[in-house]
Amino acid sequence: MSGDKKKSLDPAVLAAIITVAGGIIITVITTYKPSLPQPTATPFPTWTNVPTATITDTPKPTDTVPAGDATSTPAPATATMEPSFTPPPPVIGADWANNCISALWKPFPDIQVQQKDGCLVQLVDKFYTSGGHLAFTFNDHVSAAQISGLFAQLPSDGTASLKFHLTNITKGEVLIGIFSTPDVNSNGFFLVMPSGKSLNEQRMLIRTMPNKNTFAQSSGPVKSSSATYDVSFDFNSGNVKVKVQNNQINLGTVPLVSGEKWLFIGYQAVTGTNNLQADFFDLARQNR
Repeated sequence: MSGDKKKSLDPAVLAAIITVAGGIIITVITTYKPSLPQPTATPFPTWTNVPTATITDTPKPTDTVPAGDATSTPAPATATMEPSFTPPPPVIGADWANNCISALWKPFPDIQVQQKDGCLVQLVDKFYTSGGHLAFTFNDHVSAAQISGLFAQLPSDGTASLKFHLTNITKGEVLIGIFSTPDVNSNGFFLVMPSGKSLNEQRMLIRTMPNKNTFAQSSGPVKSSSATYDVSFDFNSGNVKVKVQNNQINLGTVPLVSGEKWLFIGYQAVTGTNNLQADFFDLARQNR
């Protein structure tokens, strides 16, 4: 080839030169370029969920705790009050046969007695029911005379009758009476069965109260082979007729002016040791 012909540069060499020169330039720029503020990233916009009002049914509180809810405290149980029913007291005369002393009876002296189903809870002092009878048993020593018993109101005008059996009268007396109020110190009287030699022969007497006078006495002993007797009272607002032994023995008519009449059944213990026992049955009352 001729000497004036230009030689061409090898492409590979040229690429290498360009690469080296480029690296030098980048290094110089990176090293000496003044610090420029770095752009800050613009945060993406955010949205705040605004709660909207939602109408819902508010459940009523209950006493039931959800199963498994360990943080719940059950409300105390509220007892349901059941209506109570207290039966009325049995009528006088129908109570003893049902092993009951009706709450209509009033103890004398006045003592507090619990009631259940219209009946006095027994014992009532010394009184109890047995076999359809009202009975009492008193075995004790007393330092002064004392009267105990039960009162029941009678109609103001009518009749009353009952039977009684004497088991023991050692000192003291068995008493049945009619009074103007439920108090042995009010106007009234006792039919008295006193202590004696035999229970089968009783010298019954009527003792008025509160003066304690003997108003009448049986002319002879009233006899009963079983020591079982009966008495009837026929009364109005002014007086009371007293008869015994199926109305065959008339003990008299006792003045008793009162709009109220109260039947008394009981006993009197006297000073010393008393053994008294009797029972009463077949009580009947009737308005006139």
